[in-house]
Amino acid sequence: MKTFIALFAIALWLQPLPGSDNPNTLRKKILLSGEKEIEVSIAFGAGKLCIRPARKGTLFKGDFKFKKWEPYVTYSVYNDVGRLKIDMPDLKKNKDEEESHFNISDLDDLKQNTWELEFSPDIPIRFKIEMGASENNFDFASMKIAELKISTGASDMKLDFSKPNPIRMEKFTIEAGVSQIVGKNLLNANFKRFSFSGGVGDYEFYMTGDLQYNARIDVESGVSSTVLYIDPRIAFRADVDKSFLSSVRVDAAEKEDNTYFSDNYDDVKKHLDIFAETGVGSFKILAGD
Repeated sequence: MKTFIALFAIALWLQPLPGSDNPNTLRKKILLSGEKEIEVSIAFGAGKLCIRPARKGTLFKGDFKFKKWEPYVTYSVYNDVGRLKIDMPDLKKNKDEEESHFNISDLDDLKQNTWELEFSPDIPIRFKIEMGASENNFDFASMKIAELKISTGASDMKLDFSKPNPIRMEKFTIEAGVSQIVGKNLLNANFKRFSFSGGVGDYEFYMTGDLQYNARIDVESGVSSTVLYIDPRIAFRADVDKSFLSSVRVDAAEKEDNTYFSDNYDDVKKHLDIFAETGVGSFKILAGD
């Protein structure tokens, strides 16, 4: 099922703006200086956000383009742990301080933001990323990600683990509102537990890559179409709790009550354990890469 309401809302936010002035630019760079780990907090209101790995020796590099609202970048180190915070100004605070009127043109300015961010592949990172109405493209290739939490509003998000995470990820969480999400090579994330909560939208997660250990996937979907594409070589068990308004399809599996077992479940040592709750819409587990 295609959720046209979600896609229409995203399109309204992300369409280019005619006649805009040239944006301002800002560049930030931080080199590694003995940190053992990094905690990264990103708060992004609207626009386009890109994340990719940095070159060795670089902890962080950011290229920012903005019309009006200059981003804040703060960094500190305590007990060998770096804490990097990247966010947008508090619009209400700016309004009060400047005694100006916040109007639709300010929203247009926000949509012209483009952040291109690079992070170190050398040391473990814990990400907390919050986004509003945005277009997002994340490639976490080879990053040592210990924890990843993404919260997104009206957005179009593509994320990829094109190369394996060298360390075990404790938690991998995505919380989505009105959105469209495509996740590629997610087994390369090397997660212990992947938790997804979706509202209104279309969600596609490709469980391909290298499954190094047993892992768990929790899915809670609302008015949406949610699809897990699973490499046919990967064994899985899926417990699916559906409403009378939802449809479920699970390929290459035998069903016992509300539990599905892949055809190769008894032949493979490493498994995916999937627990899904569906609302209005469809939930599918498709065998294919």
